[in-house]
Amino acid sequence: MTEDIIFSREGVAGRVLLNRPKVLNVLTHEMILKLQAQLNLWAPDDSVKLIIIEGVGEKAFCAGGDIRALYNSRLKNEEFCASFFADEYRLNMGIKSYPKPYISIMDGIVMGGGVGVSVPGSFRIATERTRCAMPETGIGLFPDVGGTYFLSRAPHYSGIYLGLTGDRMNAADAIYTGFADKSVSYDCLPELTSLLCNHDYGPNLVEEINTLIKPYEFDPGPAALKTLGKHNLDVFSEDSVEQIITGLEALGSDWSTQTLTTLRQKSPTSLKVTLKAINRARDLTFNACMAQEYRIVLQIMKGNDIYEGTRALIIEKDGQPEWQPTSLEYVSTSLVDRHFQSLGEMELCEV
Repeated sequence: MTEDIIFSREGVAGRVLLNRPKVLNVLTHEMILKLQAQLNLWAPDDSVKLIIIEGVGEKAFCAGGDIRALYNSRLKNEEFCASFFADEYRLNMGIKSYPKPYISIMDGIVMGGGVGVSVPGSFRIATERTRCAMPETGIGLFPDVGGTYFLSRAPHYSGIYLGLTGDRMNAADAIYTGFADKSVSYDCLPELTSLLCNHDYGPNLVEEINTLIKPYEFDPGPAALKTLGKHNLDVFSEDSVEQIITGLEALGSDWSTQTLTTLRQKSPTSLKVTLKAINRARDLTFNACMAQEYRIVLQIMKGNDIYEGTRALIIEKDGQPEWQPTSLEYVSTSLVDRHFQSLGEMELCEV
């Protein structure tokens, strides 16, 4: 039986391959636990200087977590959801604070849970095939796995735009928003990764890795989000989703019209929760963001929209989710605030 996640050693590197190409390398709970355990083994091993994580196949690094399993868990028990997200979020925190260089090869689709096992790393390499996104509002979820942290730090409200709409980023946009650091052509990856694995490193490991990558980098061109400009993205500085929509309506451009169409397809509750989560995240550490996200996700898993969105877009694919509440006007402040309440002894971590 083929392993869903493969660990190996090459030279001084620990290598990780996400190996579910037929389903775009989506993460199962077992894969999350195995990756955490292997990273724990490599951390104190002086012969391992760095980690490289990649996805198998031509299409995706990782398209997210196994949302089908979470959908089916509604028929099993709530404990599965709680443990899945707790283990996934702890893995994300472990990657962010990992004591060795963690190099993410973000080739192809990088979404949801795939962001969580790549973007918190110390080196994030995009390619000409990178398509990075946090599309969770479309299935009644929100940008988790550290997404609120990174989106809150993206320049000029582009993070709020991305978090609400789920729009995709190419290499240029990913670098502009801070989701990636470098762009390397897909064709150069085998040579580069071999070099990174087998180099004789001195004491300045991070500097040497940067030096090794530099000759392989290419200019991905202008970031569309930067070109879009302040005039358009200013509307996402508003305090409420309703005000953002009013601002988009006032713009009256093709872009604003398309953006409005996109927003009106999303879960109203997810939109309001996402906006508040990203705005709050600006003043939080990464771990505090993860604790906040855990509070939110446990509340979401008690509701309707995550299951209805998954049914409509992933299971039955009719594209007609029946959100509850049905529109923004019925999503009360108290309903939104409920997602941010302390979990007491169930908190993910101390912050």
